[in-house]
Amino acid sequence: MTEEEKRDPSFFEGFVKRLQDGQLNLADKNYILNMDRVKLNEMLSKYGGRLVIKYEDDTGQNYPSDTLIVYPSAVNTLRYPTTKLSLTLLESPIQSIEGVNLTTKADLEEGMNYMTYFNIIEDTNIKLPENFEFTSKVARYIDVVGSILEDPIAREHGGIIKVRHFINTMNGKDAAPVRDEKIEEVINDLNTLATIRIEIDARGHRDYNALKKNKHKISVPYYSDYLLATRIMMIDDDYYMQMLTFPPLYEYAKETGQMRTYPKYMIDLTRVHTVDELGTIIKEEKTAITKTSERYENIRDFFLRGELNRLEQMKKKSNNRNAYIDILYSRLYSFLEKQDPALNVSKRKGTIDEQVRKVLQVLKDKGAITNFDCDISKGTQKKYKIRIK
Repeated sequence: MTEEEKRDPSFFEGFVKRLQDGQLNLADKNYILNMDRVKLNEMLSKYGGRLVIKYEDDTGQNYPSDTLIVYPSAVNTLRYPTTKLSLTLLESPIQSIEGVNLTTKADLEEGMNYMTYFNIIEDTNIKLPENFEFTSKVARYIDVVGSILEDPIAREHGGIIKVRHFINTMNGKDAAPVRDEKIEEVINDLNTLATIRIEIDARGHRDYNALKKNKHKISVPYYSDYLLATRIMMIDDDYYMQMLTFPPLYEYAKETGQMRTYPKYMIDLTRVHTVDELGTIIKEEKTAITKTSERYENIRDFFLRGELNRLEQMKKKSNNRNAYIDILYSRLYSFLEKQDPALNVSKRKGTIDEQVRKVLQVLKDKGAITNFDCDISKGTQKKYKIRIK
């Protein structure tokens, strides 16, 4: 991209249209990454860029003309909460969870006992929707909303994004076709999550961490809010969502310092990206996963959310960058069945195992892990394991 192109108003007209349509090309992305955001907004404004809109929602309420629409290209980092509470919610029925014990085995033997308590707030008018479960998909909604709201510009200007752009951001993409059925599914999910109110009492976590020199000090130990507070609206025949506040599970993880951060391109299983020293994408190649699915995403998140966190802790504890962890297939299978109750692993085992290999190969190619082995067995009962390094 030449300096002449950058100064040419016709370039900006095309650039702004591609931005609005979610169709930025590689040159556009690199241009955004290398330009100060304030200057970029000034230049777009000068050339009529519609990064701001004025609209009226279905209640007749007018929103200010400086309401900012968030585009996937503006979200470069995704954050995954890794608290014991979040991981337990993904593995156990939500109604069975009253809290998690944070005390180490050694401290339990010394008589210590510190808990974070979890509660679903219900009354005669508000009930947990029938058959609702906290799944990896629900966690992804929380991750993306929290990650977008980390940007003070998005937070201060309303935190509004097209639903189809929100879906692409969840999958690590700037732009990709999104079926109407998928948009409807996500809207229904968001409407459900906006009705579930939870309570997190982490005073025990605060007190336990205060005893430890190397633990994150907790200043805010209590949260009570909707699982995911959003509003859905339609503007010019397109669905938008407004992110009203940080989700409580995200806030709790942030307060405790238990968060894994990934560049957005790490999430996209269909592409491997080559980046320069500044993090700018300079090349992308297709992977063996030509099309993502809910199961592929669940397998990816099983590793990115919990297991890579365990691996990092093992490396720090052993002071060995070549350390590894083993993961029982049975744990992974149980996780996948929790996310999809209709899944019968015994009938899909061959397919699932092949999908696991593909996901791990992508994560290796992206640099999230250095190596893996899907054929580790131990003992006479042949407890098959996955090893990642």
